[in-house]
Amino acid sequence: MALPRQLLRLLHRQLGLVARAQVLAAGVPRATLHAWLLRGALEPVEWGVYRLPGTAVPKEQRILAALLRAGDRARATGWSACALYGLEGFDLGARPWVAIPKGRRVRGVDFIVERTDLERCDLATVAGLPAVTPIRALIDAAERVDAKVERVGIDDARGAG
Repeated sequence: MALPRQLLRLLHRQLGLVARAQVLAAGVPRATLHAWLLRGALEPVEWGVYRLPGTAVPKEQRILAALLRAGDRARATGWSACALYGLEGFDLGARPWVAIPKGRRVRGVDFIVERTDLERCDLATVAGLPAVTPIRALIDAAERVDAKVERVGIDDARGAG
């Protein structure tokens, strides 16, 4: 069975990625999803997150895979969000960093998880991905980045708006 058009549109909008929950919500039976995985129509990138083989792999895809794995209300934060904003000194190739609501647990992942309840004023979208604002991202990153990188990022954020 070929991938349905609705799923292909979703894959296109999400940098070639789709979450298991999204596939099932589109009406695809579990057995069909399993068959697609076995024959290589989709390939796993994180637990419960799949990619369309042969599609480009932009650096943002790692962050989106982490967001999809982390679930609803997950947001890019820390250096991931700073890199998405293009702030100087922050690299999209670094390990993804996501914020999730305090009550949620995400285990067995290779990305940084920040458990926090975000205020509405901290929420943003950048490069089509759910993220926090540049200032919130810099605050979250402050404990884990070199002071010089943080100062450059703050100056860059001020200049951007």
